[in-house]
Amino acid sequence: MTELQRLYPDDKTCAMHLERARWPDGFCCSHCGAPGAPYRSTTRPSVLRCRACRKDNRLAVGTVMEGSHLPLRLWCWAAHLVWDRPDLSAAELQRQLGLSRYATAWMMGNHLRARVAALGADRVAAADPHACLSLLGRATGD
Repeated sequence: MTELQRLYPDDKTCAMHLERARWPDGFCCSHCGAPGAPYRSTTRPSVLRCRACRKDNRLAVGTVMEGSHLPLRLWCWAAHLVWDRPDLSAAELQRQLGLSRYATAWMMGNHLRARVAALGADRVAAADPHACLSLLGRATGD
């Protein structure tokens, strides 16, 4: 777990990795399609504002994290754990993440295991420690 805390120490770091995973060629607004560097909020790291149309682009929209109020770092930690062990039980996920509710761990595990199944043969044990973030990716394969 200390390795995960080093890789993803806070929500800002997780947002940076998720942004890179979602837009590998650079940010592109989902509203107007304008490319370029967005405005970044220091208080809301998961929200990027387009410089052209000034609309917010949330990293969680269309992903397994959509509608969740959990911190991004917990999702990143869970993705890493499930990537390494897809058969990880909800009780073990709850214990490793320090969650107080079993239902939360069960929901996270189910969403992430469904993504593992959807990725199927594309799931490879890559040397990139951030490859697990593909589990948090868009459900439509974006």
